[in-house]
Amino acid sequence: MTNNVIFLAKKKIRAVFLFVLLFLSFTAVADNSNKVYHSQVVIIGAGMAGITAANKLYQNGIKDIVILEARSRIGGRIWSFQPRNMLWKGRVLDLGAAYIHESRGNPLEKIAAKAKIKTQTVDDDDYELYHENGQSVNECYVEKSYELFQAFEKYLAKQQDREHDDSSRSVLDALSDFVKYKKIPKVYQPGLLFMVSSYIEYAHGVDIKYLSLIWFDNDEGFSGPDKIFPGGYSQLVNYMSRPVKDKIKLRSVVSKIDYTRASNISVYTKSGKVYHAKYVICTVPIGVLQKKRIYFVPQLPQNKLIAIHRHIGVSRYEKVYLLFPRVFWDSAFSIERILNSTLSAGVWKFKMGWIDFTNYAKVKMLPVIQATYVGDFVAAVQSQTKKERVESIMQALKSIYGKHIPKPLDVVFTDWSSDKYSDGSFSYLRPGALPDNRDFSNMAQPIKGHLLFAGEGTSRYYFGTVEGAYFSGIRAADYILKKTKIK
Repeated sequence: MTNNVIFLAKKKIRAVFLFVLLFLSFTAVADNSNKVYHSQVVIIGAGMAGITAANKLYQNGIKDIVILEARSRIGGRIWSFQPRNMLWKGRVLDLGAAYIHESRGNPLEKIAAKAKIKTQTVDDDDYELYHENGQSVNECYVEKSYELFQAFEKYLAKQQDREHDDSSRSVLDALSDFVKYKKIPKVYQPGLLFMVSSYIEYAHGVDIKYLSLIWFDNDEGFSGPDKIFPGGYSQLVNYMSRPVKDKIKLRSVVSKIDYTRASNISVYTKSGKVYHAKYVICTVPIGVLQKKRIYFVPQLPQNKLIAIHRHIGVSRYEKVYLLFPRVFWDSAFSIERILNSTLSAGVWKFKMGWIDFTNYAKVKMLPVIQATYVGDFVAAVQSQTKKERVESIMQALKSIYGKHIPKPLDVVFTDWSSDKYSDGSFSYLRPGALPDNRDFSNMAQPIKGHLLFAGEGTSRYYFGTVEGAYFSGIRAADYILKKTKIK
């Protein structure tokens, strides 16, 4: 009897064990099957380009869409951040894009108006200008510096017309020649170099030695004043995303795109999910492609690889927001400093320093000032500790407003250069770029009719802008709609 009991017990144990194995096996298959998805269109990235493309497709009848977004939020390089520190009183700070540039006729201004999102006009002439020692710059010096800058712009235009057979030259090459042959007096060189930095380097987020002389400003725009969003740029993206909100999969990091079968592209995520789609729109920034964070099978065409790794650069444009106990600075919107810089034999001496401050007190209704820094200065600043960075900014402000100004209550830094989902700020053209911005056209070119690319780094004449991202999203959606014969 004892043997029978033992036998029955062992038999029961085996039965339970087999049941558990079967259950686990079934569960694994079920999980694995749930990791494979099929959609008509997969869009990689929920920034301006991705949201715009999704909206256009959705509104025209293509609703089988999935948007894979690596971050825990939408917007990409549009990010209205709300600091946790209660001293900010719930205000948001635009860490990325902040302006609707040239708002008249700009489609983003029209969308903002339709959504009833409050905007505020920026007066470009509302500024105060100081020398590095804190002395106010007199009007005569400003006028003379601007006259020299206008003369340099004309010189640039002539060089661009003459040198279409020499694409290797940079804007710095032209500036060096201009200063040398025009014999610009050293007393006015700081003013001229400030204008070049302010109007060219800060516009493109990069030192002029990296900018293509011929093609750096071969772009288009609109007219009218710039505008900002007191409540944050993210309001616009959030509004635009409403129709496709349930299509967005956050924290979905794409690691591989296999377009071997053109009409059945496979998109792999780091979490192990696989999405199969007839069309894929890849909207990741150029910086991400440069770092090869997504593996393409087969390899991307040669013209795209040349554009990504040789001809298109990615800017470094960073901000620091400082909250103070009180306003101690000018009422002007922009507060700028002319450094004691000179240019000799192609070397820009005493170049790096804090030159650009924005007065956000009237925008945020708090004592907030923003410091902006770009190009090689970013690497120099980010090699410092946060304490050292703040101290260097304070030294610049003290040079103007005295040593007794208060310390900041809180400081917020941006770091797009180290962000693995952006790897920089926005695109520009390097020396050696193809004529008439063809590198951007090559980036926009579909592969095998089913793998598409969008984003500001694929916009031929609106590169480096939110408008460029918007137009690229429209372009990608229109291509798919035409292919599917849906109008």
